Amino acid sequence: MDAFATAMLGQLQHPTRDIQFRLEMMNGPGLDCSCQDFLQLRPEEETLLTGLLRDRPAPTVLDVGCGVGRHLDFVRRQQPAAQLVGVEKANDLRQYCAARFPSAMFRESFADVPDDLRFDLVLLMGNGLGIFGDEQSTLTGLRRIHQLLNPGGVLVVESGNPFGNNFFVSHFTIRYRNLSDGPFPWRYASRSWLEQNLAASGYQLGQVVRSSMQKFFICVEHC
Repeated sequence: MDAFATAMLGQLQHPTRDIQFRLEMMNGPGLDCSCQDFLQLRPEEETLLTGLLRDRPAPTVLDVGCGVGRHLDFVRRQQPAAQLVGVEKANDLRQYCAARFPSAMFRESFADVPDDLRFDLVLLMGNGLGIFGDEQSTLTGLRRIHQLLNPGGVLVVESGNPFGNNFFVSHFTIRYRNLSDGPFPWRYASRSWLEQNLAASGYQLGQVVRSSMQKFFICVEHC
């Protein structure tokens, strides 16, 4: 993920600039994306996480696909005693987060998260569900998260499927300057797919929040 990481780190170094990368869908449209959108939480995210963290003075939190750590930073500011674990594929971003949160643990993939850890809150934001793989691998990942949650723990999933009503896989390339990531597969899940399969995995639906990202939603599931 050199193109994405380079663009994001460039934005951090030059916060007043509007640095953009190009997201191209195979056999589909392209989109210019502003890196600034990946630095701050949206209002609905802040409201949701504030409520979830209010009565958890020292939560253990896993952020899968943590990027530059925007969600982990918000968690730490809300609950300074929180124990943080992040998963990030891009080496440069993972190293940036490790320096930003020296007491936290960071891993390259979800499979690298130790089996003996337990979490009060797991975040799959920004369509983070897409990291797992095909449909069966995604179901396996959701079941593993359920096993890693403490009693009363919460999984927050931001997803959506603008292409249909079930599970969909597309391929994208990220371009920034002379760098290119991909093409890599990304996955989308509809609300009905998520609710059905999360229930089958043992979760209980807490609430569904409309995301300001077009055709996306945030689903909160309790263990």
